[in-house]
Amino acid sequence: MLAPGFGQARQKRLEAGRRLRETDPDLVEDCGPLTLGISFAPPGGTPGAEFVNKHGSTQRYSDPAEQSILGGDIDAKNTLDRNYLFLAERAGAEIRTMCEVDRVERDEDGCHTLTYLQHEPRTGWTAFRQRWLTWRPGPHGVERTIRARHVVVSCGAIGSTELLLRNRDVHRTLPALSPRLGQRYTTNGDCMTLIVPFRGLLVCWFAFFALIACLLAGQWWAAAVAAVLYYAGLWTSERAVEPDLGTTNSDFIRFRGRTGQTQGAYIESGRYPRPAKFLVAAAISALTGRFRAGEYRWLTALGRAVRDLVPPFGALARTYPIPLLSMGRDDAVGRLRLAGGRVTIDYPFAANRDFYRYVDRLGRGVARAAGARWLPNLPFLLLHRAEVPHNQGGVPMGEDRDGGVVDHAGRVFGHENLMVLDGSILPVSPGPNPALTILAISERATRVALRQLATEGRIAASE
Repeated sequence: MLAPGFGQARQKRLEAGRRLRETDPDLVEDCGPLTLGISFAPPGGTPGAEFVNKHGSTQRYSDPAEQSILGGDIDAKNTLDRNYLFLAERAGAEIRTMCEVDRVERDEDGCHTLTYLQHEPRTGWTAFRQRWLTWRPGPHGVERTIRARHVVVSCGAIGSTELLLRNRDVHRTLPALSPRLGQRYTTNGDCMTLIVPFRGLLVCWFAFFALIACLLAGQWWAAAVAAVLYYAGLWTSERAVEPDLGTTNSDFIRFRGRTGQTQGAYIESGRYPRPAKFLVAAAISALTGRFRAGEYRWLTALGRAVRDLVPPFGALARTYPIPLLSMGRDDAVGRLRLAGGRVTIDYPFAANRDFYRYVDRLGRGVARAAGARWLPNLPFLLLHRAEVPHNQGGVPMGEDRDGGVVDHAGRVFGHENLMVLDGSILPVSPGPNPALTILAISERATRVALRQLATEGRIAASE
């Protein structure tokens, strides 16, 4: 469903998108709200209320008051355990959690033996040691095996590539895997910058520093005048853009690419919890041992009171940055390889230099349209480190074993009844968030495999 129109940050971004589309229609293809995998209350419904979805699973409607803390209750998200996995369990499937597959071996009778570790939930000292004392980790789990004629690998771009590399090069149980395994890794051009809605606050800041100076000098009347000027500047400036109100990725602007191609780049806005509220909520959660977003609504009211009454928190709140989440059809193509038993990414960021310059230019345009200041991604500029939420590739599809690891339906070349269905099989960056692309490819591949299984009694790649 479409996200409801709450959140000043979202509203500013929607207005900026409309302005850009009007002023530069050859560059901006589309803009507006995004369809999200979150259940919002319908007209007449109660936010936060429990309901049963069309599959029969229990969920809750999203509550904007909960979203303003740390993301709201996860039961509002249409996650796999509320649809696909829920239906699978009702049809008789068994889901084993806390399991990590290490070895996939095809037996002489055509079945596969999967060796996996059954991890146990860790608490107390064991959990602390596992998380922080990585040089002295605890036991990895209990080794178990299971046999299956048909195997579908869906561990994500990093996990699926690592599992297959380990079985081809270390265990050597899947020797016929393509030499293309580990190649065509892409980041979907993910890049984050910031815009700061810093407008109408010069009087506020001047008055605040004057207030401090007058108080230190004992000039009480002058301090009173400075305080009046501070609150007058606060009242006349733009109201605070709350970075934790609303849903992240709930709006978008779609741009043409550098050469004019369609779906060349996207910019969406992000959200994050305000530091003070986050620290208080995290401390309460740590002490009580549970997190319930609805129980922390009083923090929002307290934070607003402090912001409006105590200098300079009101001015600071009006300068909270808004993340711009950029992505698109980038140029760099990396490689995944095993190093010390774990996957390592070799990625040529330099090859994306022109693309990053392009999305930075687009970000500046969004900032101007929103009446804000644009800030670059300093960690990337200084450290060449980037957060990548859309890992793709590593098990790329191709027309044959020499060109890819799987075919168009995710069937592995050289290994019957073995499929890979996740972002790892995407050979190029699609441009937008890839979740729906992955879902569409997986559903189509499943239909192809079921038809072949019904007619041939096997699942085999087409060459």
